Amino acid sequence: MTTMKRTWSVLGATLLALACSDGFFFEPPTGTADLAVAFDASAANVSAATLVSAFDKADQARIAMRRSSGTPVLDTIVPFNPGNPAVELALSFTVPEEGETFALVGELLSQGEVVFQGETTVTLAPDRSTTAELVIEPMVTGIVAPPSLTFDALFDTAAAPVYGLFSTGDSIPDIEVQWAILDLEVVELAPSGALVSVGEGSTQAIAQSGAFADTTDIVVAAVVDAVVVSPDLVNADVDQEIQFSATALDRNGNALSREASWSVDDEGVALIDSDGLLLTVEEGTATVTAEIEGEQGTAQLTVTREVPLVASVTVEPDPAEVFLGGTTQFQAIPRDNQGAQLTGRPVEWS
Repeated sequence: MTTMKRTWSVLGATLLALACSDGFFFEPPTGTADLAVAFDASAANVSAATLVSAFDKADQARIAMRRSSGTPVLDTIVPFNPGNPAVELALSFTVPEEGETFALVGELLSQGEVVFQGETTVTLAPDRSTTAELVIEPMVTGIVAPPSLTFDALFDTAAAPVYGLFSTGDSIPDIEVQWAILDLEVVELAPSGALVSVGEGSTQAIAQSGAFADTTDIVVAAVVDAVVVSPDLVNADVDQEIQFSATALDRNGNALSREASWSVDDEGVALIDSDGLLLTVEEGTATVTAEIEGEQGTAQLTVTREVPLVASVTVEPDPAEVFLGGTTQFQAIPRDNQGAQLTGRPVEWS
C-alpha cells in the first residue's frame, strides 16, 4: 500500500468550556488547545508518484467537526500549501473541562474539486495539544474503461482494466468496478472479473464504480485456425455417393459455424458439389479439399471397381461321355450370386 504523510496544523484553537445542569450555570476558565491534523494519503493501487502528483495540486483544505450528537461545530475551507501545510485557525466552541470527542472530516481540494477525503475522531480538551491521524483516500471523479475489446476465439478471457481519475487529471489504475454485460450469449463475466467470449456477435459491457460508469464495446469474431474434413479417409466403389462435412475450428479448438467450398484435385476420379456430396467416377485416387476463410482441410479418396465374388461354378459338359483311352474338354463357368457369368477367374482342377 502506498502511503504518504503531510501534517496540517490548526494552531491556537480557543476552547470555551461551558456547562449547564439542573438549573445552575457556571463558566470555567477559558483554555486553549492545539490541534494538528496529520494527513495520511493512502491507496493500495496508487503509486507514490501519482499520490504526490495529486497531493501537490491541492490548494485548499476543508475541516469539518461535529459532536457525537451530530451537531456541527466547525466547517471551514482555508488555503492550503502542500509545501508548507501549517494553517492557523481560531476556534471557539463549548466543551466539557474533561474534554469531548468530535467527528473530524478532512478534505483536500484542487480548483474546488475534492481530491482526497478522510474521517476520524479527535478528543479535545482545554490547554492540551492534540494530533489527529487522518487517513485520506483518493476521491474518484470519473472512471475510464477500454473503449473497445475484440476477441478472435471463443472461450478466451481478457482483462478490461478500468482506471479512475482524480479531478487533477491524475489516474488511479485498476480500481474495483462492477460489470454489467448486455448480452450474456456473447460475453460472460468470470469469477476473477475477466471477460469471457462465449459466442460470436457484439455487445457492450458497462463498468460502474459508485456514481461513475463507462462502456466498453465488445466484438467476438472468431478466426478460423483449422478445418477438419470428415470422413478423412475413404475407400469407395465406382459410381458411389459419399457425403463429406467440414468443421471450422478456432485456435482454441472450438467449432465455428461456417460454410465450406469443396474441390477434388482429379475430377476424372470423382466429382463433388457445393454441399460436399461426392460421386465417384472411375478408379483412382484423389484428394478432397474443403476451404473456409483461407484455411484448408483434406480427405483422401481411393476408388476401385468392385470384384464380384464367385457364388457358384458350373462344369460343362455335365454329364460327359468319354470312351476308354479317349479325351474330352471340360469348362468351368463361375457365376455370382445373381447367376451372372464371371470371366477371368482362375480355375483349379482335380
